[in-house]
Amino acid sequence: EEGYRRLLALGGDSELTALGTVEWLQEETGQWQEAAGRLAMARYQAGAVALTAEMLKCTGEWDNNSQQGSQAPTGLILAGGWDGFYPGLSSVETFPSLACSIPPLPQGRYGLSLTLLPGDGGRLVACGGQGFQSSCVSWRRGQEAWTEYSTLRERRRDHSAAAVEGGKVMLLGGQYGRLTGEITGVEGTFSLQHRGDGSCAVVVKEGSEVVITGGGWSSGSRHGFVDRYSSDGSFLGELPALKKTRFDHGCSVYTNASGTFYLVTGRSEERRVGKECR
Repeated sequence: EEGYRRLLALGGDSELTALGTVEWLQEETGQWQEAAGRLAMARYQAGAVALTAEMLKCTGEWDNNSQQGSQAPTGLILAGGWDGFYPGLSSVETFPSLACSIPPLPQGRYGLSLTLLPGDGGRLVACGGQGFQSSCVSWRRGQEAWTEYSTLRERRRDHSAAAVEGGKVMLLGGQYGRLTGEITGVEGTFSLQHRGDGSCAVVVKEGSEVVITGGGWSSGSRHGFVDRYSSDGSFLGELPALKKTRFDHGCSVYTNASGTFYLVTGRSEERRVGKECR
């Protein structure tokens, strides 16, 4: 209960169009339920992160029940993405709608990553994406607009990213830098064990380790490998592979009474699949 509040699925690509609907997983029944609220914009291939009241100094509610503690999740931020029209979306929204005003991105982009750097005034960092694959921009509370943050060593789109020690962002794979990773503010790149285009990364051990799952979306070598990397990009070894090859998927870490789980859900060779816990 303390580590797991609610699992949400927001927007995405359906068989026909971009989605603006939201579903949440009801833990008691194990069934997905469509939420009453909708996204302001239908979008997929957007960047998304959880936010807390302390990070943005605003309040939010889940089903009208206030979360306790400044570090409890109060909502999600979604930035950019695609609604089917080029060059993509620049809008930024929160769900549920919070008393925060976040300006739009400088440019529309999709296939980007969005990372929240805790301990830095709630700084958001948006990197890569179609049309701006080498650019990272950032915003934090008090700024009127996003500003340039860093230039990537390699172009990246459909990559994964994670906040690591030292207030930096680790970027992994992508449609162009499929077998490389990099860390903002650090010279050079490092090699990935498996292709990282369409992969998903989660942070464990308070930012000292990153786990990357699946990938191979654009390269024709889709896989279900699960690899561990330290915060400096060193390869730490493999975890057991996923049961299905997965790409363009989501993943997260939560803890319940039985221990810690990596939860992976999303797209596979079988088009779309459900949840898988490890």
